[in-house]
Amino acid sequence: MTRSRFNPNNQQQYSNNYNNRGGGGGGNHMNYPPNHGPMPTTTQVTIPNSLSSAILGPRGTRIAQIRQQSGCVIKFDDPLPSNDRIISIIGMPNNIQQAQYLMQTAVKQWNNSAVS
Repeated sequence: MTRSRFNPNNQQQYSNNYNNRGGGGGGNHMNYPPNHGPMPTTTQVTIPNSLSSAILGPRGTRIAQIRQQSGCVIKFDDPLPSNDRIISIIGMPNNIQQAQYLMQTAVKQWNNSAVS
């Protein structure tokens, strides 16, 4: 599991070639046979609690879209005493990258709309 601080201005480039590894497994990686390639992993991202609404969207519509597009399970922990929030992203590494990119895009769009 990796943990990083969320940076909506991250200049890292992401490939547009994402493979959603769907199927009937429902994300239960315990059914994978040994040596079947990459396994789902968990990445934790820390964000300021004030950015949560930008990622969740109105009535949860934005996060539902991010989950659907990335194929990841995304969970928000309760806010920490520091007023930060931990988001756990569970999926294949390339899908996690896509989820992070989509969250960064959501925050940038939210910031741009707040300035307008």
